[in-house]
Amino acid sequence: MKNRLLALMALCGATSSTLPLWAAWDDPVLQFTEPNLATDGTGGGVFYIYHVATQKFMAAGQPHGTRLVVADDGQEVTLSYGQDYELSRRAESDPEYSEAYGWRLSMMKAPSNGGFHELFNDAAASIWVDHNKQGHILWKIVAQDKANKVYRIKMIDEDKLYGTEANDGLYANAYMGIDEGKLEVSPSIDTSTSGHETASLDWKFVDSEVYTVYKAKKELQTQLNAADEAGFSDYAKYAEIYNKANATAEEVEEAAKALKQDIVNWKSSEATPDKPVEFTNAIANNSFADGNNGWNVVGSIGHQSGTSYETADNKYKMDHFSEKWVTSANNGNLSGNPMDISQTLENMPVGKYRLTANTIGYWQGDWQNTVPHGVYVFAENNGTEYRAEAHTIEFGGIRGTEAPAEGIPSPRNVILEFFALEGSIKIGFKTVNTNCNWVGVDNFKLEYLGLVEGGMAEELNKVITKAEELKAKYDTNQEKYSIAGEEKFTKMLQAAKDAASNPEVDDKTLGMLLTTVQTGMDTLTADVNAYKTLNQKILDLSNAWDNGVYVDLDLPDYEQFLIDLETARDGRTFNPAEVDSIQPRADRIWMSGIKKALLNGDTDNVTGIMNNPGFTGSKDGWKYDFVSGDNKFNYGYNMGEVYQTVCDVYQELEGLPNGTYEVTLQGFYRPTWNGTCASAWGLEGDTTNDILAYAFGNNTKAKLCHPFECVQDTNTVNNCEQLTAGGAELEGKWTPNGMASAAAIMEANPDAYKLSFKCYVEDDGKLRVGITIPQAGLAGYWALFDNFQIKYAGADDMSGAVSTINALIAEATDLLNNEEALTTEEAKQTLGAAIEAANNAIAEGLTLETYKAQNEALNAAIKGGHDAMSAASAFETLVTEHINNFDTGVYDPYSSKAEYGKFQDLLLDEMEPALAQSLESIKWIEDATVKIDKAYATMVSTDIDFTGASINAPADVTAMIQSPSFSVPDPNDPSKELSSIKGWVTTEGNNANATGAQNYEFYVGKGDADIHQVLYALPKGYYRLVYNGFYRAGGAVEAAVAHRDSTDARNAKVYVEAGDGKWSKELASIFDHVNEYKYDGGDFALADSLFPESDKLYHFVVNNVNGTKAAFDEGLYEGNFSFYVSENGQPVTIGVSKKEVIPNDWAIFDNFRLYYYGDGDANKPGDFTSAIEDAVTDGKANVVSTAWYTINGVRVDEPKQRGIYIRQDLMSDGTKKSVKVIVK
Repeated sequence: MKNRLLALMALCGATSSTLPLWAAWDDPVLQFTEPNLATDGTGGGVFYIYHVATQKFMAAGQPHGTRLVVADDGQEVTLSYGQDYELSRRAESDPEYSEAYGWRLSMMKAPSNGGFHELFNDAAASIWVDHNKQGHILWKIVAQDKANKVYRIKMIDEDKLYGTEANDGLYANAYMGIDEGKLEVSPSIDTSTSGHETASLDWKFVDSEVYTVYKAKKELQTQLNAADEAGFSDYAKYAEIYNKANATAEEVEEAAKALKQDIVNWKSSEATPDKPVEFTNAIANNSFADGNNGWNVVGSIGHQSGTSYETADNKYKMDHFSEKWVTSANNGNLSGNPMDISQTLENMPVGKYRLTANTIGYWQGDWQNTVPHGVYVFAENNGTEYRAEAHTIEFGGIRGTEAPAEGIPSPRNVILEFFALEGSIKIGFKTVNTNCNWVGVDNFKLEYLGLVEGGMAEELNKVITKAEELKAKYDTNQEKYSIAGEEKFTKMLQAAKDAASNPEVDDKTLGMLLTTVQTGMDTLTADVNAYKTLNQKILDLSNAWDNGVYVDLDLPDYEQFLIDLETARDGRTFNPAEVDSIQPRADRIWMSGIKKALLNGDTDNVTGIMNNPGFTGSKDGWKYDFVSGDNKFNYGYNMGEVYQTVCDVYQELEGLPNGTYEVTLQGFYRPTWNGTCASAWGLEGDTTNDILAYAFGNNTKAKLCHPFECVQDTNTVNNCEQLTAGGAELEGKWTPNGMASAAAIMEANPDAYKLSFKCYVEDDGKLRVGITIPQAGLAGYWALFDNFQIKYAGADDMSGAVSTINALIAEATDLLNNEEALTTEEAKQTLGAAIEAANNAIAEGLTLETYKAQNEALNAAIKGGHDAMSAASAFETLVTEHINNFDTGVYDPYSSKAEYGKFQDLLLDEMEPALAQSLESIKWIEDATVKIDKAYATMVSTDIDFTGASINAPADVTAMIQSPSFSVPDPNDPSKELSSIKGWVTTEGNNANATGAQNYEFYVGKGDADIHQVLYALPKGYYRLVYNGFYRAGGAVEAAVAHRDSTDARNAKVYVEAGDGKWSKELASIFDHVNEYKYDGGDFALADSLFPESDKLYHFVVNNVNGTKAAFDEGLYEGNFSFYVSENGQPVTIGVSKKEVIPNDWAIFDNFRLYYYGDGDANKPGDFTSAIEDAVTDGKANVVSTAWYTINGVRVDEPKQRGIYIRQDLMSDGTKKSVKVIVK
């Protein structure tokens, strides 16, 4: 196969000709195939598609990596015959709608923005490989020269935009092809048109295995040519494999790799330390000119190309380099956010190497006094890692074009020599527990020094020397470290020395010891740093005590804690692993001491144990619970600020003694824009200036001040707004309009915007203190707050408890006196009684016991008041909607029936008058609602013919369900539907309405989820409940893994209860319908490996409410079961529940339908089971859910054919019972 031009070679050898002295190896022969184009479902396959003229393959290329091009390296194309899954699913009125069939060309391994990989025609100008929902993905493949296996490809004739008849036949003779000189593939080239005369349209198909062998031989060809170029001739066995017609891809790839290694070893055989062989070209992008490309990056790493750094003597420079930086503020460094960048070099010769690089690494916070550490250039081979310190050691460098300057780091040229035992070498740059905040690396260089004497033993001795020097440096500088650490380090060094001097120890063992010594050096350094931290902690804790508000307190336990730390430091017995526990232990002992001091009356100051009570320099220490709005909790000018945000800002103090605490702070709440507030100021009925923000301590709240309470005569720090309304009190005055003016006013006058209140801490010792904005205000609402202070009044002082009870009395009184909201007499009476009892308790003098009792009673009354208002409001809406439906003719279809009049009379004669008065109780509302629902159902039932129903002709009685599809007609446009759960009742914490797609979902992260409604006026007999719904047991990927492994839970079920009967069925698994197409752009693409038994091209599942609606509308995820109503008019509850929760699980359902079969055994459904007989086991536990399995353990919805099944019942007591069932 190789043409050896001996004469030419001899000629070249005898002259100075520049012709090569070898002949290139011929290209491997590429075998083509005929694709199976059968359209009966047996055709298709996976191929590489070869463009004849360019001799390149279809691939995904630029721009965006998703345009179809041809390239030397191709990508697999899967041929499948079928419809355009986008165009075939559009409305028939869509001008592009098509039911035609054709070939889909799918580049499954190409990048995709939409999850699909079909080649689609984009405006007849280009082809892209990342189809989403554009359509036009069907191609026609025709034999052009069958004998030579040449084909042409074009859009199918039926395509509405690009087919034979589209655009007046413009594309009738157009094919997929490439214009001369181009690599981009065009979808529709007609060579008879101007500019395309020389385009090439011919394609061939290559089997995947043939292509893989071909590419492997191309690589082996490269190595054979390289061998000739280098003069290496011992490659006969590799040439034999190259010429072998039936060689496998694996043996060719192995041959190429082995030959490459042989060439490298041969070329490097003459290397010595004095005459090294350079291997820098083996490092991809060694100088980072192409960003960080070619390197393996751990975490987030940056790249610097805008500013260069250079040594003052211009010897070493870093102009494009990889870097990592974090702010040095607050002692910030990269210890917890390391840099690690590397690449692995293959086929390297065995022996010694020299790796060099230019580096930067230091702490910018105090570069003059901080000795950097933990920065390394490294190499790793055969399990052994070699390191060289790479932190900055000199400053006074050059930045950009500036002159050398004192604070500019000077790039360090780091040299690392190491020994490789085999041909795979990992090189790189990293940090390990570094104290630097900025590190960078550039200009890697690698040299091979040959098989030097000493080998691995010499390398180990070098590292041992470095370890001894490191310990000597620490001892000379009198750095402290633990005695235990020193003993361990000394033993490790001695073991390494013994091994290095023992010729019987092999190189691999020596390499492992080398790594152990380097790790020991890191451990020793960490030990030293831990003692430095210990010393600083002792100073910080002592200074905080000496300079704090508790300086005069006697805290013996805390003092002993500090003494113990000093003793451990001085005696070197402190365990460095415990350094991170110093602060938590100090905090715990400190708090215990303060609590004792508070109890003993030695101090009343609680402010000292708050974290940053005055927002000094930050908002650290404050928790923020965002509810709604602009999500703005800021700080500035040493104060806190919330703008147009419903939220809580607070701290939680624990371990406090019970009793009264006094909280003071400065703060105001601006209800809306200053001008708007001023215009309404002082007007009768003014609600514009209502204060909707509070300071709080546990259950006590106090309104923040109004900014107008401290108006100014001048424009303080030019940050105020002058008022032009508000009467003589305000006009011409200035009010703060930003944090600068507010801070200046509060600092100048400590009483400005000051408020004070008392609160109570119970036996749990917890005090939650801060500000709350429980509801949104008018536009521009704004709160500022600062200078929190807390004092302890003592355990015997109940004034804080009185404040809490008074605050609850005020809240209860507001509810009681609210004349605008409908409520119940029962709630009013309960509120009044609770208020009276609380006032009496205060008058008699609160005790801890009476405080707890009144607190509990008031909170219960307040909750009951809110519940009553909610129930009364819902009842009023129910009555009003029904009356409106009578008035607007919605119920006219029933007007000829007596039940129509009875229902109307109930509403007008009983319910509407009740609304005009005070409703009796929530129980009365519930009973009245049942009356209304019964009367409504009875009226609706008059329009349904139940009498003729049978199992063969069931009656559709879905009308008996209110909003069965979670929607109701839009009253303003009856042709439209609005989302609604009218008639349904949900458990607290679940969605209060249907989704925007008019279905209902449980996606709230709680297990006790339920929605149900009660049906009335149903006649006795058999029924079938039908619905659409599914359950996903966790996130899409996690649930799919569980489904693949047959471990996915089914926690949601549809249920029916009628009298003593209970029936239920689990919702389907979302994976019961995995699709090859999307119902919605948000559908989720799952990995093929999650469905090992599937032959689908894609595996999509719906992932939002809109995609679910589309799937339900097509009838997917339908479930049904039968049940029995044993008495006429018996209340029947239908619902969906989910009792357990898996993180990110999801249940969604819709389209409830109800069918009546009639009564009697003749109408008994075949799947019906008596809930009474089957649901009770041993008369104790009830069946909660049932799962069916085949005898082979495969889970099924229910038995549908003859055979043996296992029924597994989950009982209400948590046990499981399995029963073998034979279906005949």
